[in-house]
Amino acid sequence: MSASTPPSEWSAPDKAGICTQRLNVGAKSTLRGKRRRRAFVPQEQPLQLWSTTRKHLLKQWLKGTSASRRWSALLKIAGSNRVNEANELLQALMETGWIQIEERRNRGRWEATQVEFLALEPLRERLGLKNREKLAAQHQKLNRSQFGDSQLEDLRQDLAAMPPERALKRHELLLALEAWQEHEHFGSRRDFSQFARGSTKAISDSEWRWLSDALDLEEWKIGRHTATLCLRASFRLCFATGQLDLGVLPDFIALTPATLAALQSVSARPKHWLIIENQTCFEKVARQAKPHEAVLWVPGHPPLWWQTAVARLIALCPAPAKISCDPDPAGIQIALTLGRLWQQNTCSWSPWKMGAEELKKLKHGLPISARDRLLLQGLRNQPLSPELASLAAAIEAQGIKGEQEELFY
Repeated sequence: MSASTPPSEWSAPDKAGICTQRLNVGAKSTLRGKRRRRAFVPQEQPLQLWSTTRKHLLKQWLKGTSASRRWSALLKIAGSNRVNEANELLQALMETGWIQIEERRNRGRWEATQVEFLALEPLRERLGLKNREKLAAQHQKLNRSQFGDSQLEDLRQDLAAMPPERALKRHELLLALEAWQEHEHFGSRRDFSQFARGSTKAISDSEWRWLSDALDLEEWKIGRHTATLCLRASFRLCFATGQLDLGVLPDFIALTPATLAALQSVSARPKHWLIIENQTCFEKVARQAKPHEAVLWVPGHPPLWWQTAVARLIALCPAPAKISCDPDPAGIQIALTLGRLWQQNTCSWSPWKMGAEELKKLKHGLPISARDRLLLQGLRNQPLSPELASLAAAIEAQGIKGEQEELFY
């Protein structure tokens, strides 16, 4: 608490730094029977150095919303076994300037009757609790913000009727959904939870129900079920329990991350990996793949599970990669992410069908957006291969981007 000079009606501070104000309640017999006490020049006692038990009791006291509390109510919270601790805490709070108390003289002794927290919300914040004044202000601020997507905007308007803390947490999810869509992510609910809050189980069941009741999460590329890695190759996958010969399959196969985590070895190396972003293009290339080729589908910006599974494959079956993504700024960024994955596993990579010449071949170019221009600015600070550099320059110069589907048909 900050220091201030006591007003003239208050006494000079005592040895503990506490000032006293005598209260005139209107009758001579009671003039000396009631007083207020507080510190205007608080002692330095960092709360983090207080004992765990003292801080625990204080947190219990601070759960209420009123800054003025009856001392009898605070004693009741402490219980009969913590009366001494409650009195010690009361004194410490007064000496550090956090409270002002009223006392009444009873049988020759001063007894506390009322406790006023002078800065209730900042004190809560010092103890690691929510500052409800800040939450309310943030709640009001988000009520004035808007989303460009109509579905997200409808959900944002629901937040106005929610308690501030819950509304802010759910607004955080809406911002994550907006970023998930903008960056063309794809994955499971756990992937989205990791993306939004840094943990795969950080979104509660009630939050998932709130989102799924309003949105088709599958359309937002957030799947409920286990994600799978789509692969076409001619080698055998060897596990402790047996082998799976991919060469006998007439089509590509979808493997779960758990399946790939159990993989022990691969029978042979392909000449190269073909990595394709567009699913339709992947299916066509996979069905036409030669025996020396291994083909993978990457679902947009590769989620963590995908990178982990593919890193396992590369470690057991190293080979150069040819990477093909949409000829647009996001596609270049995805290619760079994939390229780093191969480099981390000491394998080379190169872009495939991702140059300025491919952009010229497109019959249906799309105008680039403001977000595309921001991505292009970011790409200037990254090392690009000559092919990707020429593609980025062509996109910026011509103001168009494309989809790779045209390049495979």
